[in-house]
Amino acid sequence: MCYNKKMNIFAALGLLLLIGYLGGRLANRINLPRVSGYLFLGVLLSPSLLNLITNEHIRAFS
Repeated sequence: MCYNKKMNIFAALGLLLLIGYLGGRLANRINLPRVSGYLFLGVLLSPSLLNLITNEHIRAFS
């Protein structure tokens, strides 16, 4: 695997973690459990809705 492709995967993983963290904080701010924010953003970003995370990305992370 190319060095640049590995860095792109790590950058994408970091971005996903940051988005998840912020989703949890937002859910907590509106008096919901943090896990609700994680689940909502997971569904929103999944291939079945906005397709921001494709099946190729999922295979790369597994």
